[in-house]
Amino acid sequence: MTYNNLGNFYSDDADRRKETEGCYQEALEIYKRLAAAQPSVYEPDLAVTCIGLGLFYSADANQDERSEDYLQQAFAIAEKYRETNFCCAQIYDELKDYFG
Repeated sequence: MTYNNLGNFYSDDADRRKETEGCYQEALEIYKRLAAAQPSVYEPDLAVTCIGLGLFYSADANQDERSEDYLQQAFAIAEKYRETNFCCAQIYDELKDYFG
């Protein structure tokens, strides 16, 4: 969670793009490992990191494909947990018109 939060924090600073990306990528790898063992516990956190990465890459015109991939991943997870997880419900609502 700390890496994801640092990614959010750094994302407002254009001079810290590498740090932002690194924090989000580290969070992504950790959540993937945790979600493999306990999906219902950690997939919602994985969705939050995926939407963070998707939004991060959407700010870069050269990363449109990566942005869409992460946003799709976030939406798929959010759709699965939207009834039981508040963050997933919010992600689902934000992305349903785009992917739904």
